[in-house]
Amino acid sequence: KGPDGEKSKKFDDLTGVTSESKGMVSKGELIFFFGPLGARENLDVHMSRDDKNMIVSLNHLSGRVKIVDEE
Repeated sequence: KGPDGEKSKKFDDLTGVTSESKGMVSKGELIFFFGPLGARENLDVHMSRDDKNMIVSLNHLSGRVKIVDEE
């Protein structure tokens, strides 16, 4: 929730999320809090479409995002 209200988004290609606190989660619901300085932990978002797989990684300390194609 923020000044503009609550925001949520459904991703059909999402296959799982890996976080430091929860490990790999591929079913259910996860809630992550983003404070004024951003995320509080590293996150890896696993996505798949057809035979292509990718991981979108967020480094919470640097704020950098990296996209890696998986074989």
